[in-house]
Amino acid sequence: MPLAVRILLLLMPKDRKTWAIVAVVALLPFGLLYVLISSVVSVIHVPAIEPSQISLYREAVEAVYEKTGVTLSWKELIALDAVRFNQDFSQASRSKAMRLADQFVGLVKVKKEDGTVETYYYKKSLNAVVQELIDAGELEEGALQRIKQYLLLPWETAESPDLPGEYVPVPGEEELVFPVVGQCYVSDGFRERINPVTGRVEVHSGIDLAAATGTPVVAAKAGRVVFADANGSAGNEVKIDHGDDTKTRYLHLDMILVERGQEVEAGQPIGRVGSTGRSTGPHLHFEYHVRGTPVDPAPYLIFK
Repeated sequence: MPLAVRILLLLMPKDRKTWAIVAVVALLPFGLLYVLISSVVSVIHVPAIEPSQISLYREAVEAVYEKTGVTLSWKELIALDAVRFNQDFSQASRSKAMRLADQFVGLVKVKKEDGTVETYYYKKSLNAVVQELIDAGELEEGALQRIKQYLLLPWETAESPDLPGEYVPVPGEEELVFPVVGQCYVSDGFRERINPVTGRVEVHSGIDLAAATGTPVVAAKAGRVVFADANGSAGNEVKIDHGDDTKTRYLHLDMILVERGQEVEAGQPIGRVGSTGRSTGPHLHFEYHVRGTPVDPAPYLIFK
């Protein structure tokens, strides 16, 4: 028998308890590796869309109204195609937007007493159109929920860097307004991760919303500003106390638009997206604290 095998046999434990301890120690690294891999977040990205692409849907809605007198929502068309095109609006075209708009129009023909036939147009519900597209194989089951989530986004802001006159803050399930007004995506979530700057394993206590520098940031909830200044690695930070044992933090701002002690309303501009402090690129780091403890903000917003 080879010498190496003899040594291995001599070192092997003789009782079950010792065997169990050895097994746990041997498998522990694999368990930690699994936790790190499985902690990668899966989130809904806010689809990037150009003003010219939004115009395709606006024009399709106007064309349908001129032809049938039926008023459609261009936002429903965009939200539907955000799912149908898997957030890639480079697939959008004038003809596709027109076909989708036409699909929202139903018609009823009524034969009158004099024998003539009159046609009446009506708007189909979003649910009905989505089901038709599912039946046609253009959408998957469960698409309606994602479409309705996209409907909550302030699409108007893609056409202006500032808050538009018609902007209405839309709260999520727990009364938090989406803090970035404009096109953005979730670049990291609430989880244990390897810090991309320091290389150390740490808890990422918020979500990162990547957006262009200067994109408006609004208060997620009404409250009083308790901090509005530069804050080391957090960069320019705004912190709001909402008076109900909850607080929100907004980090890495390019510009702060409020002052300490100021009362703000939900949806009110408080700053602009930047990359100040310890940051790898322009984004908003957004935190939600409940009774002094950071919690995952995602379930309180408009995506899960």
